[in-house]
Amino acid sequence: MRVGKGRFAWGTETQFHPPITRNLKNINALIKKQFPFINYCLWDTSIIKPFHQHLSKSDFILVDIEKYAVESVFLFLKEKYKNVFLKPDKEMMDMYVVSNKNSIIVRQLISESPTQKEKEVPTVTIEKLVVDIFSDSEFEYLKGSELLLVIKNIFDSFTVNKSRLLRYASRKGKQDIILSFLEKNNILQPKK
Repeated sequence: MRVGKGRFAWGTETQFHPPITRNLKNINALIKKQFPFINYCLWDTSIIKPFHQHLSKSDFILVDIEKYAVESVFLFLKEKYKNVFLKPDKEMMDMYVVSNKNSIIVRQLISESPTQKEKEVPTVTIEKLVVDIFSDSEFEYLKGSELLLVIKNIFDSFTVNKSRLLRYASRKGKQDIILSFLEKNNILQPKK
């Protein structure tokens, strides 16, 4: 299996294919029609549930949009949906996002983010998922041993391209801290 640029390990490759919900399809259709030339990534945080030990507070949809269109897409989705938030801080997450069902968070898509298409919907790759849950404030509830368990379970379940993960982490300014975390917890060791 491929684990990085020019790097391979013994074993079978297990690719990550996140489920595409009806809500994601609907949001995708709206964005594609209104903003046909922007890059974006849609994903539902419920895809993390199989890796948890404890139940999460809430599931929400993340709409990662190119920097220049973030506000426009936010205002557009706000007209169509009730619980839409623009880059919420920790306090807003605790007070409004996690307490509402079907919340949608609009935030900036980091350039060169690793994305993939599932059922014509641009969505998250396993590498983007790992870096985002490790570094983004929306996943503050996953800190400590729960975060470690989730990331270990992801690495045990899927083939993670280390080069792609570290490149994306570097784009977010988190490469050193993520690499240190993975090495300290023996997550990057090849499985036997």
